[in-house]
Amino acid sequence: MPFSERFSLRYEHVIEPGIKAAGMQPYRVDFSKVADSIPLKILRELGTCRLVFADVTSDGGVRNPNVMYEVGIAQAVRRPEEVLVFRSDNDSLPFDIAPIFADSYSPDAGPGATAVALQHVKLAVERAKQNVDLTRHLHVQRIVDSLDVSTYAVLSKWLPLPFRQKRATIKLGDNLHNSLLLAGYSRLVALGVLKTRLPDFYSLYESESSNHFSHIEFEWSPLGDAVAQEFSNRYYGGRLPLTACYDAVRIEGERLVSKGKADRDTVDAIYGQAAGGVLSALDELIDIRDAVTPPE
Repeated sequence: MPFSERFSLRYEHVIEPGIKAAGMQPYRVDFSKVADSIPLKILRELGTCRLVFADVTSDGGVRNPNVMYEVGIAQAVRRPEEVLVFRSDNDSLPFDIAPIFADSYSPDAGPGATAVALQHVKLAVERAKQNVDLTRHLHVQRIVDSLDVSTYAVLSKWLPLPFRQKRATIKLGDNLHNSLLLAGYSRLVALGVLKTRLPDFYSLYESESSNHFSHIEFEWSPLGDAVAQEFSNRYYGGRLPLTACYDAVRIEGERLVSKGKADRDTVDAIYGQAAGGVLSALDELIDIRDAVTPPE
């Protein structure tokens, strides 16, 4: 929406409380205190927020070109159900977005109109959330349905990680010579389940490291969390495979010992606790690692 006082009041009294009433946290870029320029921030947020809410109401018969430009970007990079377009005028829409559904509301129509418009926004956001959740669920189902031997191997091996509060990355160096796992990593990255974290190769080339690719890491994406949950539900009855949990503890512990970040007695003591709570043991190892090397 434009940044004028009229629309700021509309945002404060209708849009913001309506979105909050639907159980979501609104975020208006021009209200944020950031070093980036507002256009760059808007472009970034359009691609990462859960839903996009746009008020394209004309002002004096003219639609704000910046708003229309941002709606066009949102329509290009997001699914249709993730973009909510509202307006409170009867002026014609540009021909290229005329087919897009624009919900009508009248927050400035007089006494009682604000409450009605707020409820309208709330219901629209709730419907959009349901549609997005359904679409995401079906997408997750399709991904799990399409898993092959390589992706099954990766998920079975690293399944504990998405369920931990302390996020750990998967280091490619741990499996650099395992062609099955390498194929699984590649496919899960292509599906959006894993995200690649590349090292600073310039610094690596100045170091004595002989294999720079071993420093590549992977981390779970939000989609990956959902896929891991569905994979666990489908193949392990919603429980974590204990073998994978113990493997994760063992791998993390051996890595700390090999790099001199923990002594053998400390790691062995944590191993002994794993039977009582394997994920707690994994978190304790990560605490040791992070105390020596702060997470990025």
